[in-house]
Amino acid sequence: MKTLILVRGSSVLKKVTLALSGLLLFTFLIFHLIGNLLIFNENWNAINIYARKLEGFGPLLWGIELVLLTIFVIHIVYAIVTSISNSRSRNQSYYKIKSAGKPSQKSIFSTSAIWTGLLLFLFTVLHLKTFKFGPGIMEGYLAEIQGQSIRDLHRLIVEVFQKPWYVIGYVAAMIPLGMHLRHGFSSAFQSLGVNSRKYEGLLDRLGIFIAVLISGGFAVIPVWIYFTGGKG
Repeated sequence: MKTLILVRGSSVLKKVTLALSGLLLFTFLIFHLIGNLLIFNENWNAINIYARKLEGFGPLLWGIELVLLTIFVIHIVYAIVTSISNSRSRNQSYYKIKSAGKPSQKSIFSTSAIWTGLLLFLFTVLHLKTFKFGPGIMEGYLAEIQGQSIRDLHRLIVEVFQKPWYVIGYVAAMIPLGMHLRHGFSSAFQSLGVNSRKYEGLLDRLGIFIAVLISGGFAVIPVWIYFTGGKG
């Protein structure tokens, strides 16, 4: 790495923690999207089987979810703390000893990061309430797989995305997601010291590509279901 980041106090720890937690959540989103894409499978039970297998991990799954929740909370807290600290004194946030590359620049993605993050937090709460903690077998969402009764997540997803307001809201939420990922990806590597001229352009383009891929991948699901009923 050609760029070293030094710190006064614990600001570098905050930035590194924010970066690492963001990259971990970024990785989770990739795997979450891959799982969601099973909705396009011709076997409509594919996503039900996938969800059932995850539930089969039992305590291990709960532990993973607890870790994810912790990372999520840490990311939010450090984002707020860093935002407040930067707004008070940007000159005292951190020093850069730079042998190559240029300083980071403000953009609509960076200045709106705290607000897109807030919107995503609210969206996540609603999303979990609707799907993870939504109706299940006891409410009649039942599918039979090899003689076993499992939750019919496929039916729930299709029914939810037959509601125009939910489709519009979901797709709209992918805009701040894309903006947040666009800024967060390059910002994370900058905080970790990978922001030399050699990698800056590559990371910037890669960040744009992945942000569009993830937010677009999530957005296309409700639109496709709304117009096809999930039957393609």
